[in-house]
Amino acid sequence: MAAEDVHQLVQQLGLGPVNLVGHDVGTMVAYAYAAAYPAEIRRLVMMESALPGFGLEELYDANTYPRMWHLGWSEAPNGLAEALITGREMMFVSHFIRQQTYDPTGPDEEGLEEYAGRLAAPGALRCGLEYFRSHKIDAEHNKQSARIKLPMPVLTVGASLSFKDILAAQTPSLAQRVRSVRIDDCGHYLAEERPDELTRELLAFFGEAP
Repeated sequence: MAAEDVHQLVQQLGLGPVNLVGHDVGTMVAYAYAAAYPAEIRRLVMMESALPGFGLEELYDANTYPRMWHLGWSEAPNGLAEALITGREMMFVSHFIRQQTYDPTGPDEEGLEEYAGRLAAPGALRCGLEYFRSHKIDAEHNKQSARIKLPMPVLTVGASLSFKDILAAQTPSLAQRVRSVRIDDCGHYLAEERPDELTRELLAFFGEAP
């Protein structure tokens, strides 16, 4: 699993305990890592997401969350989702990034083309979609992991235009010590849209006394 891949990398680099930060799907990976290796995580930050088994499933309701229509669509079998995106990576990337930013005119074409080019690399699209296709399996793993609350301090970060306080509501059932913040006038891409404010929040959290 992805969390184990990251763990093996950290071990090879001789790091730890580490401060671990996850965003969107990365938050799901970060939670799995922290649950499997709690002694190796100093502090955990989970940003702009919802966890399988603890609220992500609600977002599959396209009537209530119309911009999340892609969750169910990404699970289309037999390579259908891949076939519909291949050759249209720029259109796909541009749609989601502009839809989920506070200022849709902010992302520049050069940056979008870089993302689209990465998505067009051999195997990249299929691998990306597989994260969505594993949500049901992840939900079962998360429910098992949640039997023991995370011992390390946890910070959740939401954006005013996007996931808002979803993680803030979910995480107290998963961790012993949780603090939550919301960044205003911001869309889904916290690091790109509000880098200075996000950096201040992270450094303040990492510098807190145990």
